[in-house]
Amino acid sequence: MRQTILDGTAPETLAQTITFLSSKIGLVVVVLGAMHFFNMNAIAKFGRKVGQWLREDGAYA
Repeated sequence: MRQTILDGTAPETLAQTITFLSSKIGLVVVVLGAMHFFNMNAIAKFGRKVGQWLREDGAYA
């Protein structure tokens, strides 16, 4: 599988195609998961500050 990605050659069999696509899709899922974790952490961290600012201003009390 690794050789197919590095060579730039197209997968020839169905098994090679499935392996190639699953590695690409798996990488995308892992990257999106990491981005989601980072965003949720940032929202949790900064959301408290923004909520506190709004309560202090009395904007949404």
